[in-house]
Amino acid sequence: MTLARFLRFDQNKTIFTTLLSVTFAILFVDGINAFETTHWVAFFEAIFIAVWILSNVKESLYRIKKIFYSSKLKLIWLWLLAVTVSCVQLQIQFASTEHLTIANTRYFYLLVHLFFLVSAYLFLSSEKLEGDKILMIIPWGMLLISFFYLIIISSGIHSKSIFGNPPLFSHIRYAGYLATVACVISIVRIVKGMALTDVKIDVFLLMINFTFLCWLGGRGSVLAIILTMMLLPLFFNIKTILKPLLLVFTVCIFSLMLAEYLSIFRWNGLGRFLSIFSSDISIDEYSSSRISIWIGAIKGFINQPVLGLGPDGYKFMTERVWGMQPHNVIIQFLVEWGVVGASLILAIIYKFIALIVKHSLSSKQGLKLLLPSAVFFSLTFHGLTDGTYYHAQPVFMIMLSVAIALSIIYPRYNVIQTSLKNR
Repeated sequence: MTLARFLRFDQNKTIFTTLLSVTFAILFVDGINAFETTHWVAFFEAIFIAVWILSNVKESLYRIKKIFYSSKLKLIWLWLLAVTVSCVQLQIQFASTEHLTIANTRYFYLLVHLFFLVSAYLFLSSEKLEGDKILMIIPWGMLLISFFYLIIISSGIHSKSIFGNPPLFSHIRYAGYLATVACVISIVRIVKGMALTDVKIDVFLLMINFTFLCWLGGRGSVLAIILTMMLLPLFFNIKTILKPLLLVFTVCIFSLMLAEYLSIFRWNGLGRFLSIFSSDISIDEYSSSRISIWIGAIKGFINQPVLGLGPDGYKFMTERVWGMQPHNVIIQFLVEWGVVGASLILAIIYKFIALIVKHSLSSKQGLKLLLPSAVFFSLTFHGLTDGTYYHAQPVFMIMLSVAIALSIIYPRYNVIQTSLKNR
């Protein structure tokens, strides 16, 4: 092995370790509010971007320039133009100083998220690396968080206000986003492992993290996991995974029972799941007022349907029921970016899903795509009833899973290495 090859390997190892560390750290950075969390997530994303670029400035900038001129990004550039115009219109309409500050900051953070996606994709696709292994740190991180909560519960050091201000998170729902990802990753590994001897650790991780998720009362999260599992026939012959699925089902039932045993609040465990059967509760009440939120958000969208109300526009709507975002990804896009911006981003998501479906049928790429695809689909399904496309931690997970999936679909290491040699 030459010295140059050795140094190159060490360089890639450093960048890979940075990405792995950033992914782990972001599990623990939820601040006192969504705005502060976004700041910290963007900060860690910027660390990875800086490490990747500075490791080889000339080569990194060349790769960025090359992809920015790619014809495949036309739709994304149009969407960014629509989002920019939506943001600029606030200046013209003399929005409040607070609204302008928050909107402009959110717009900047959106650009950081996208630049992180591009950087992660270029790094992972330029080298023969297995990017999906980065996702494996998430179940372990959530395991630590679950044990931390177990210590708090068993010690009696907790407050009745833990629902709105829990340890490590500004709301239990935000912990649920990450627990959803952790559970989906473990489920996928169990299904891929097939034999019980290969998946003992994953079974343990699923048991603990799904117990935590059920303890949190994550109804939308559990639904997102079920919907994601229904997509497994895209990747497997369903007959070949019946035993692993039965194992997953058994573990989840046991976890639900364990969560019920550990329940100490009215919103814990089965009580939150089964409250729909109460005769004195409406669908709106069961959904935590989501129906009212959606109706109010749609009314606000109708007032400015073309370009929307700008980034974080929902927060400044007179029709707002409560909350920082409308708890539905499609309505969120419509409210913030109007019909133009929402149509473009939904078209981008559709094209990405079509890519996943097309390449999942390939025996070579299908199984490699399974893990990042499952993370993406779980958070997207969850986004139909919550803010996974609003809050920074799940947005990071979406960006990372998309970057990993694209690095599998479009490996660029051969093309880029040849281009660099010919320059």
